[in-house]
Amino acid sequence: MPRWRGACLLRNWRRRRDWLYSVLAVCTFLAYAVASRAQDYPNTGVQQSTWFAYVGDHAFSTSSPEPRWGLHLEGQLRRSDVVANEQQLLLRPGMFQNVGKQQRLIGGYTYVRNTPPPGSVTILGIEPRHTVSVR
Repeated sequence: MPRWRGACLLRNWRRRRDWLYSVLAVCTFLAYAVASRAQDYPNTGVQQSTWFAYVGDHAFSTSSPEPRWGLHLEGQLRRSDVVANEQQLLLRPGMFQNVGKQQRLIGGYTYVRNTPPPGSVTILGIEPRHTVSVR
C-alpha cells in the first residue's frame, strides 16, 4: 500500500511540474512579445478590423458515408475601420475528390483583391490576383 501511494504522489508531482513549465513558457512568450513590440504599427491611430470568413465542403451525394465528389467553397472579406473600408476579398471555389480515407484531391480557382488603406501612397492601387491551384 505505501508503494502505491508513493507512485501516486510522484505522478501528481510530475503533473504539477509539467503545469508549472507550461505556465512559465506562456509567461515567457508573452513577456517577450510585449517587450519586443512585434505587433506595433508606426501610426498612432486606432485600427479596428473586421474579418468575415466561410469555409465549407459540400458533397454531391449524401447516400454514402464517404462521398467521392464534392464542392469546396471558401470566402473571406476583411474590412478596416470596423466595416467602412475594404482591405481584402478572397474567393476560392473548387472541386474535391476523396481518393482514400485520409486523402483528398482539390482543384480550384483563387481570386484575391487587395485594396490599399485610404490615404496611403501606392503605385499599384487595387491589386487583383487570379490563381489556379491543385492541392
